[in-house]
Amino acid sequence: MYTVVFFSSIYIYKQAFAIPGSVLLNLLSGSLFGLYPGFVLISLLSAGGASICFLISKYIGKDLLEYYFPEKINHFREIISKNENRLFKFLISLRIFPMTPNWLINMASPIVDIPLKLFFPSVLIGLLPYNFLTCLSGGTISEINSLDDVISFRTLIILALIAVSILKK
Repeated sequence: MYTVVFFSSIYIYKQAFAIPGSVLLNLLSGSLFGLYPGFVLISLLSAGGASICFLISKYIGKDLLEYYFPEKINHFREIISKNENRLFKFLISLRIFPMTPNWLINMASPIVDIPLKLFFPSVLIGLLPYNFLTCLSGGTISEINSLDDVISFRTLIILALIAVSILKK
């Protein structure tokens, strides 16, 4: 239980303050907790942490963002207004196919009047594929017992063929 609380605290802090490193924590989650418990945990933590970032931006960072990123905020506002009739699906697609950095979406969303009741579930659903793959990878990494599990004769041959094909070009 201590590990879950400690891990969750780090993850929420990282998300709330838009600190990079989700992939490493997602890998660690898969390794520590297993695929399904780790996947559920990081999915909830990523949506919760992004929502805290949303709230910090809404109540504290609005003026700073509009001062330092006026073009990006205005561009995001235009995109949101064009997709207002299908906003929830659009927000999910931003997470599944990241065209804009997640930290900017988290911080700009309250400024362009996206409600938290749409924001939280869109993050939760939109990041499911990414969270699943990184958690699965972490679980796979934890099953490696020796260097032989990673580098085999077949792997060395494939890497050599790739290197030769690159050098020929």
